Amino acid sequence: MTMTEGAVIGRAEPTIRDVLAAIQGLGGRIDGLDGRMGRFEDGMDRVEGRMGRFEGRMDQVEDRMGRVEEATNSIVVQLRGLGTRMGGLESEVGGLRVEVGVLSDKVDKLDAHVEATNERITSAIAFSAVNIRNLTDWGNEIRAQLGMPHGQMVTMVP
Repeated sequence: MTMTEGAVIGRAEPTIRDVLAAIQGLGGRIDGLDGRMGRFEDGMDRVEGRMGRFEGRMDQVEDRMGRVEEATNSIVVQLRGLGTRMGGLESEVGGLRVEVGVLSDKVDKLDAHVEATNERITSAIAFSAVNIRNLTDWGNEIRAQLGMPHGQMVTMVP
């Protein structure tokens, strides 16, 4: 064995066969790595496809979330408006209750006045009935004293 430039001391120089065997071994390893790299690239393609679909779904979700947010904001605005309107209506109801109370007092006073007027009218009618009865009795007495038949009119001449 001869030593050539760059050879390790104590080692024999590799033969062409050794170099070819090493190259074939490396070629096999490279082929194995190439196969693995191909499978890795296929897997990455599948992942990229899934990521694309995922991103599409995320876009749909974001769009839906935007619509939900808009609807929610619209509902919030409407509820605030309803709250303001309810406050106004509650104020109106309070005012109406006061007015109903005033009207109720007036109705009570009017009822009392009507009742008092009815009592006065009833008393006046009763008094008039008594007076008519008295006048009828008095007229019948005068007729009897004058000898006039019952039912004949008494005429007074001045």
